[in-house]
Amino acid sequence: MSSDGVRRLADVRMADVAAVGGKAAGLGELLALNANVPDGVVLTLDWAAAPPDARAEAVARALAELGDGPFAVRSSGISEDGSEHSFAGMFATFLEVPAGGVAAAAERCLESAADARATAYASGATQPMAIIVQRMVAPAAAGVALTADPISGDRSTCVVTAVRGLGERLVAGEALGDEWVVNGMKATPRRQPERSIDARQARTVADEARRIADARGAPQDVEWVIDQAGDLWIVQARPMTALPPEVSWEPPAPGAYHRALRLGEWIGEPVTPLFESWLLSDLEVGLHAFIRRELGQRAPLPHHVIVNGWYFYSLNWIAPGNMLRSLPSILWHLVRDPRSVGGVLPATVRHSFPIMERRWRRDVQPRYRAAVADAEA
Repeated sequence: MSSDGVRRLADVRMADVAAVGGKAAGLGELLALNANVPDGVVLTLDWAAAPPDARAEAVARALAELGDGPFAVRSSGISEDGSEHSFAGMFATFLEVPAGGVAAAAERCLESAADARATAYASGATQPMAIIVQRMVAPAAAGVALTADPISGDRSTCVVTAVRGLGERLVAGEALGDEWVVNGMKATPRRQPERSIDARQARTVADEARRIADARGAPQDVEWVIDQAGDLWIVQARPMTALPPEVSWEPPAPGAYHRALRLGEWIGEPVTPLFESWLLSDLEVGLHAFIRRELGQRAPLPHHVIVNGWYFYSLNWIAPGNMLRSLPSILWHLVRDPRSVGGVLPATVRHSFPIMERRWRRDVQPRYRAAVADAEA
């Protein structure tokens, strides 16, 4: 760390959070990933603790290295841009600041750390604050890329929102912005009130945001700028907070499954583990034993799968290989008792009614009544 409490962003990492704050440390990590981040410095907590005159002198020395403005002056709180809380928008940000106004803008950033609204998010204590000073990028378009769908939690979807010019209108909620949904290499616009970027640019932004998310191992909220020359810049990246858990709808066993077939017709809600393992599985064993006895059809296991609590009935019995294995037995049953087999087809089901009624009266109803009597006893 320099003696006057000023450090280059390229020299800081997450290990330096206690000195430079979460946002500055994150920018340093982005630079280490070779992301295109505007050049800048961070005025550390040591700088913030120095007397005002010393702070102004340190800013002047930092600007001598950065060159002419304009600059962006932003907060970098110790708890800012963390995995649980981002504090996004809590502290002051100043854009297009000329070199002569950077020291005053940095002081106003420090003052925002004591704002009642900010301290409420910091458990009632003033947020320890460092200050970031970066060269401004002249924006043609700017916005935010979320590397997971914030509503569904789908990690394969990147949502890119954009406005013309500075992104502050979008971040502050003053503009709705264009919105693109990017899945793989396909970019689809949801809305385009500003016509700020095209599909190619949306894919470029999404690709870079995903690269950052992959490197960090978690979905990211990435702020970006496309300059007048068409170059993409990354000005901030933080973990997405309050994101729904990742959900996969892949079946736990290979094959095809349907939610509203056979027993699934009567199951309109997710099933409990007890119901699924105790009653539902036994019902299916009995059902398939009946089908095999009456029709000769064999159904491979599993008879169903549970995905995220929902029941899906197996269609694997209709696979060509399984049907061929069952075909000799089905033909034998058809020759032996065509009226029973006819109960499978709507056009011929009436022929099986007398047989099913006799079986009900002779076998099923007495066993049912006996079971009720045993339960009552």
